[in-house]
Amino acid sequence: METIEELESARTEKEHQKIAYSSGISHFSICAASPAFSHPSFFPLDPFHLFYENCMAFIWELWVKKSDTNEIIHMDSDMASQFGEEVEKAVKTLPLSICELICNPYTKCSSQYKVYEWMALLHWYIIPLGWELGFNRRVLANFAKFVDIVETAMSHSPKSNEDLAQLYDLVVSFLNEYEDLYVGDDPAKVSRCRLCIWQLIHVPMHIEWNGSIRFGSQATVERAIGEIGHKVRSKKAPFANIATILFERANNKVLALLYPSLDISSQIRKKREHLYQPITIKNEEIEGPSEYWEHLAAICDDLQIDFDSSLKFKRWGKCVLPGGTTLKSRISEKAGQVSRSSKYFEAIKQGELLFGEALAFYSLPGYNYSVVICHPLEQINVIFKRWCGQWSNSIMVLETSNITKLVGIVKGKQYVHMLRKHVGLGLLKAEEYGLEDEIEEDGN
Repeated sequence: METIEELESARTEKEHQKIAYSSGISHFSICAASPAFSHPSFFPLDPFHLFYENCMAFIWELWVKKSDTNEIIHMDSDMASQFGEEVEKAVKTLPLSICELICNPYTKCSSQYKVYEWMALLHWYIIPLGWELGFNRRVLANFAKFVDIVETAMSHSPKSNEDLAQLYDLVVSFLNEYEDLYVGDDPAKVSRCRLCIWQLIHVPMHIEWNGSIRFGSQATVERAIGEIGHKVRSKKAPFANIATILFERANNKVLALLYPSLDISSQIRKKREHLYQPITIKNEEIEGPSEYWEHLAAICDDLQIDFDSSLKFKRWGKCVLPGGTTLKSRISEKAGQVSRSSKYFEAIKQGELLFGEALAFYSLPGYNYSVVICHPLEQINVIFKRWCGQWSNSIMVLETSNITKLVGIVKGKQYVHMLRKHVGLGLLKAEEYGLEDEIEEDGN
């Protein structure tokens, strides 16, 4: 039996260990700032935790909550509130096939903000909305470097030693600017130099080891646990329930290998023609000046023929793009009830990148000719390597074969900003970034 003195000694030792541990946690950043400290680099990086749920969430918290009003990194409550409202508005012009609903970060980020939402803020919304709302340009420029680091790390393209050296230089540049902006000469702010921020210095090395940044094993396990956890229905025997779920899943995979016809993992979509949802051209549109006449005149110019209102064109509302996604048009969305717009696109014409808003699609029966009538983006500018501009009032005729992908937009007072689907979403399962099977919202 232990004596009272022994018990008291053990209790005191545990308390000392607890104090030392908590003190060590609070001084991790001080250690990281020391030349004598060697950063841990022997474990694989988990990009979703590191980039989005750690770095992105921490930077947002510094801007909104953990900075003083007189600091250039501070985003006051009015701007943060307006930013959140603009994010909710901008979701209406983000195609449903790209990403699900993004909640207001100002009001919702502390209550289970999901990884795909942090991704959306990082890749899409921070830079254009911060620019439009007048957030400090130096802070935005530094954040843009962070975004470039993440996008380079998440891409699957091969990287040479020169590419990795440039990425390393970019990380160093970002960290030096970050320290200058967020800490400066005030030692009391050194806690802003969290290890998740300084861990970015190891990203080029992990790419060199693995060829790209990959899922850490922790993220894979957590994802599997979360997925199975939602399916457990038995409170009396949850582990037996989990064993049954795992057995049935493995059994289904084996059966699908033996009999492929049993594989129902992916729903069979209704096969669509390249152009579908016919929009009738009314007699009054043919007989007199109308929007259709304007479209027809542009098509005749494209074909280099005289204007002829008797040409038997067919008008369509939707177009299937490579990969099976659907590009809608203004005339299609006007005909139905839609909550999310999918009429903005990216295309390549004669080797040049362009963006447009689809108005309607046309084809000429008997000829391999299908085009989109669109408003192109003009006065194009690049803000921190992100495309923006203004919609032209003129219309353009573009062959549908030139269209490459859907995009979303953020419409600000100064510019219309393009939102291109980022590679990080491709590493998530559809349900992990809120996507369900694409549905036709307009009922046609």
